Amino acid sequence: MYAASTSYKNYIASSRVRVPKSKIVVGNATYTGQQYLKTYPKISHSNSKMIGGFPAKSCEFEIYNLDGSIDLNGKEVSVYRGLEINGSVTWIPLGLFTAKDEDITNNKTARSISFKGTDRAVLFDCAYGGSLTYPTTLGAFVKEICQRHGVALETATFPMSTFKLTEAPNMNASVTDRELISRAAELGGCIAQISRTGGLRISKPVSTGIQIGKARYKAVSKEPKFGVINSLVFGHDGYDDDITYPSTAPENLCQWRIDDNPFIDKTRESSIKTVAAQIFGMSIVPFQITDCIDDYIFDLNDTISVQDKDGTYFTATVLQIETTARIKSKVSAEAQIVKKTDYKMAGSVMQTLKKVQLQVDHQNLSIQTLVQDMNGLSGEVSTLKQTASSIQSKVTKIEGDYVTSSTIEQLSNEINIRFDNLGSPSELSNATTTINAQGIKIEDGNFSAESSGFKADLSPGYLQLYQALNQAQETNYKYLSVLDTVLYSTAVSADWYATFASPEPTVSGNTAKGFRFGKSAENASLTRPVVNDLGYSWDTDYMLIEADKTRIRQMVETNECLENQFAGLLHHRKVGTVEYIAGFGIGVVDNNPSAAMELLSVTGARVARLDVYSTGTGKASLRLVGQGGYTTFITVNNGVLYVGGKKIAFA
Repeated sequence: MYAASTSYKNYIASSRVRVPKSKIVVGNATYTGQQYLKTYPKISHSNSKMIGGFPAKSCEFEIYNLDGSIDLNGKEVSVYRGLEINGSVTWIPLGLFTAKDEDITNNKTARSISFKGTDRAVLFDCAYGGSLTYPTTLGAFVKEICQRHGVALETATFPMSTFKLTEAPNMNASVTDRELISRAAELGGCIAQISRTGGLRISKPVSTGIQIGKARYKAVSKEPKFGVINSLVFGHDGYDDDITYPSTAPENLCQWRIDDNPFIDKTRESSIKTVAAQIFGMSIVPFQITDCIDDYIFDLNDTISVQDKDGTYFTATVLQIETTARIKSKVSAEAQIVKKTDYKMAGSVMQTLKKVQLQVDHQNLSIQTLVQDMNGLSGEVSTLKQTASSIQSKVTKIEGDYVTSSTIEQLSNEINIRFDNLGSPSELSNATTTINAQGIKIEDGNFSAESSGFKADLSPGYLQLYQALNQAQETNYKYLSVLDTVLYSTAVSADWYATFASPEPTVSGNTAKGFRFGKSAENASLTRPVVNDLGYSWDTDYMLIEADKTRIRQMVETNECLENQFAGLLHHRKVGTVEYIAGFGIGVVDNNPSAAMELLSVTGARVARLDVYSTGTGKASLRLVGQGGYTTFITVNNGVLYVGGKKIAFA
């Protein structure tokens, strides 16, 4: 409501006699009275919704231009209405208006100008072009828009002005500054409008304390009250992904719905309670007063007390003002139409364990769907994210601290399949398979197969098979065949196979026969001399396996797992027509461990055996077992030698 003087308020409250006046100000020129004003200014200002919106106020009038000196094109016009009180006029500003050239008509015959203009709200009808850094606040966001358009923000601390924005609003490039201000107002249960002096106001309904009795209007009508609002819905237009607050439908349900608000689109779950606190408790009575005596002081969102036909009064919020005569207007508020949400189908912030959700990210041009089914700390979640350049699907299973997931990402030139195990570091983690025109590549899984010369890489496992030069910055000396490699093939398919085999490639003039185990520095160390025909240093070679011999740099250690067996090393040889086996291991003599060597026939019959053991401190014994069971003991007992139990005298 315009802050009129006390004398003006007292006059309109006590007198029903009105002497209306009009005034147009253009720059330093003032036009008033019948000499200039062919028609009185007509005002129209309307907002259909009780929450949200940034409507433009319109004004039209016709002014005489007798000498052709008046030019309204491109000019901002100040419009006033007033009442003559005790011989002087009290002027009430109605607003500042501009008109497009096509809405200004110069009638040369009548020597007049017709003007149809709108207030500064139309300045905001352009795509958002702000450059704020984040985080910021909703108030700072609105203020920045106002500054770009040269409009003062008169309500710097409007409801939700301190709401934190962690990132840019989720919107497409076509969203206007005007729409954004409307959406900012929506979160606080407000509407936005340009004030009579040209500033921006964002506010909830304001009580005027003014009563409109039956004598001040021609007719009145009203509908049942909408409200009190006790439920809030955040949704997306065209999608069934609503979330509600509270989690269950309250008694006497009255919902308010906010769809596609860019400021909270990505934080719907965390923001809905805060927004609900601003909106809950609001209500409105749809009404209409026809030919109401106009005092020119009402603005949108003013609440007034209206006397009904039966003499009772009801509280009404003004959402529409339309001039109908010199001193009369239509004052009204439309019925609120809100799409109902089925609580059984919608999610809620209290029921986020089970939900279906769709997020449209206009800022980053992406759409993401989510389906979640959780029970405590366990459950499953799947997401599907689509952008202009990729499609990504992910399925996650959660069992306490144990989390596994698989992801498929489709690009224009490749497909990536990823497996993650976040609960057990020893198991498969961050394994990615890439499929593209060049082949299939598995990382950390670990297998890599590439064409153009072939490469198989179990990095860092380490099986590395290379054939072509400079494959992955390596050379062709790394070559290995595994699993049923054909070593020899005949015409009758009597192929010879080896499960693990090495061909004989020539590298730098040297033929590598067999397998070498050691460091990969091309055996280049010279800290130790060349041994026999190895041709390499034992500093880098640890083991060499060839067809006729196996050589080990230091030792062979067997049976660390402590299996219950005698021999750790067996050697076979045929003598004459009989095959023999020499076994070396740990034996047992009278429960004493022995270092033993025995000779057996291929049938397992013992030919001879030697055990070296000790039966106690200061004692060391040899047991010789011959064919047929003949046994001889040689014992040293505290320095005395015994053979077969007999002391041996030394000369």
